Amino acid sequence: MDTATSNLHSVPNTNNTAAAQDLPVSPNAMAALSYFCGIFAIVALVVRDYQKNDQVRFSAVQALLFQGSWVVSYVAIAIVTGIFSAMVNLLLGSLKLYALMGILVALPTLASLVFTLGMFATLIVLIVTAAQGKTIKLPVLGKIAERFANR
Repeated sequence: MDTATSNLHSVPNTNNTAAAQDLPVSPNAMAALSYFCGIFAIVALVVRDYQKNDQVRFSAVQALLFQGSWVVSYVAIAIVTGIFSAMVNLLLGSLKLYALMGILVALPTLASLVFTLGMFATLIVLIVTAAQGKTIKLPVLGKIAERFANR
């Protein structure tokens, strides 16, 4: 079995239909909204009717972990980019190699762009999959989310 398809799970809906009809947003939509914005993930973890749904609970926890890791990654990238740019400016600026300096300073920005596009693509896949009533368990974050969601 392919690892991409083995991480795709259909989570049974544990809500009864009467309780699901009373909710302002369907459980699948709430799971998808959790990935879109952390506030929806917090709402999904606080509102009792959403807490009862395994998919919503798992998606909300994984969404918060995903968004948190995205912020931490950006801070780390900004720090590394700043240090790298300063080192390149000091070393190559003194040698008057401005063309090479411009290329080397642009590399971390390009890497950051590739990282952003990858994270955004992952986010879109998570949103679409959650809206369909399924979940994708991310390699590291999914295991942590599963532990917290099953408490």
